[in-house]
Amino acid sequence: MKLAPRELDAVQLLLDTAAAGRVDLARHVGRAGPVELEIGCGKGEFLVAAAARWPGTLFVGVEIARKYFLKTAARIHRAGLENARVLWMDSALLLDRWIAPVSLRAVHVYFPDPWPKRRHHKRRVVSPRFAAAVARTLRPGGSLYLLTDDAPVFAAACEVLGQAGGLAPQTFDAGAPSRPRTGYEEKWRREGRTIFAARWLRRGHGV
Repeated sequence: MKLAPRELDAVQLLLDTAAAGRVDLARHVGRAGPVELEIGCGKGEFLVAAAARWPGTLFVGVEIARKYFLKTAARIHRAGLENARVLWMDSALLLDRWIAPVSLRAVHVYFPDPWPKRRHHKRRVVSPRFAAAVARTLRPGGSLYLLTDDAPVFAAACEVLGQAGGLAPQTFDAGAPSRPRTGYEEKWRREGRTIFAARWLRRGHGV
């Protein structure tokens, strides 16, 4: 489904990267309430399902691949959701430069590219810089969720996040029926693959 320009404008999130200062995404789109960000939203299965289930929360997906950005935009449009947006951008740049501090309730990272070759490890989503950006943009009590079917990626991510200031590991029931799943997760679970899941809580006052 190809969206007309006005239809795409209604569901995509645009940032003025020439402007100074960081952006509160809820205010940017004219909404009140919590904001959750999905890194690498792919075709938008989780984003759309979560937005439909929790209409009081703004769900923003960021996707660097143009074709998946457009697929997610079309999915949001078909669902008629007013609390979902998708952004075509490098997620590292978004978190590092444009998201206002303590403005996110959650960050979701589901089945990121494992970049298995050692020389490509620097391209993995979870890095010390990413961890610092997440700790800065999550509000106290906010959560970072990670799911992957790749054991080395999971181990490396846990090591990085374990060394990050302000983040504490928490229990996470990835099999809870209330949690929407991505297309990859549904596929991998049907195939019987092991899914590695973890959650980190942003420490802060009262947490």
